[in-house]
Amino acid sequence: MTSSRYLAILTDLDGSVVAVPHDAHRTMPVGELLTRVKKSVVVVDVKSMIDPPGVPQGQSHWSL
Repeated sequence: MTSSRYLAILTDLDGSVVAVPHDAHRTMPVGELLTRVKKSVVVVDVKSMIDPPGVPQGQSHWSL
């Protein structure tokens, strides 16, 4: 399964941990990545790939 097909099936997630900066994650707009998780969740960004101002209201962003 290609990474784009894999990402397409990931929807309505309870949370997200971005730990490896795969090309599919790095090239995806932040908004598109974060629309895959529910509104009131924590997104753990281990590699600090996500720009905090791009995190939608209601979602918490945590990075190293």
